[in-house]
Amino acid sequence: MSAPLINVDHLRELLYRLKYMNLNATHEETFENVQKDSLPAFLPNHSPQFDRAEENLLMSPGYPESVESLQCISRKVFVGGLPQDISKSSLLQKFCAYGQVRLDFPSEPTHPPRTRKADRRLSTSGYVFLIYETEEAVFNLLKACSFRDGSYFLPFHEDSMNVKLAQVRPWQLASITYIPNIDAMIDTRLTVFIGGVPRPLTSGELAALLEQNYGPLLYCEIDVDPELFYPKGAARAVFASYSSYVKAIRSRYLHIPNVEFNKRTVEIKPYTMDEILCDECLEAAATHFCRVCMQYYCEACSIRMDHSVGSHLDVITPAAKSPTEHDFDLPNNLLERLAECSI
Repeated sequence: MSAPLINVDHLRELLYRLKYMNLNATHEETFENVQKDSLPAFLPNHSPQFDRAEENLLMSPGYPESVESLQCISRKVFVGGLPQDISKSSLLQKFCAYGQVRLDFPSEPTHPPRTRKADRRLSTSGYVFLIYETEEAVFNLLKACSFRDGSYFLPFHEDSMNVKLAQVRPWQLASITYIPNIDAMIDTRLTVFIGGVPRPLTSGELAALLEQNYGPLLYCEIDVDPELFYPKGAARAVFASYSSYVKAIRSRYLHIPNVEFNKRTVEIKPYTMDEILCDECLEAAATHFCRVCMQYYCEACSIRMDHSVGSHLDVITPAAKSPTEHDFDLPNNLLERLAECSI
């Protein structure tokens, strides 16, 4: 089955609602109904573009049955399962056959290799990222691969007798967002930030893990760089109920049961935005969050609560605010690229 298409108008509308909805709601206003674990209300259809046609739902796809069914892909490609003793020069010779390419290793050496032995150690991690100059080059690579059980494989000859299959994982731009219901009312205060996400992991795969462990999601987005539209190792997700949100925040870490990724644990933190007010004084901007009482505090209130009530000793200070953690907008050029692909 080919990947469902993304409707750009739907995506723009949802991102607008994510950015401006409930940002200054008080703790009581935000959670007055979710204590009963009721699902958020649904918005009425505003126009014909909000139909429920399956092809317009923003679902993270599985892998396509053929290269031709791929539409928008990143110029950056993950290749795993490489022979342990293969050299950088051999890899470059292998992959430049499909187009001009640059190799991005997980841990580049600070000094250039001086010997053939040092050159061979570059690939001991078993995987590499390819950065091609054009999308056409990526398609050329995929056409050279065999396709089996939803994955692409490229043969490497270890010696005259043995052949090792390396997995090639293209990144589809449709894998950036997972939205099971476009009409769902999103509450930004039920949002978590997820750090240390393995970069080949799609939004749909991450959403499945979160839902399995904590409960239903309304939105999941993989953070991507604005040039290559490839994952940067972070994500954010919005839960459908307060209890699921609390469970996720208090767990703090989530194990990823997949031997394909070297990093198997992600960190879950509260997703804080500049506009959120202190739940105690309802005046100053929140700067702290407590995992125990699940409330936001300004600097003054956090100090007072920390010294007066023992249960507030777990107050945490979110990391320095950055676009990675605190910006819900997808890059404009990504939306334009999706439109160009008629997604």
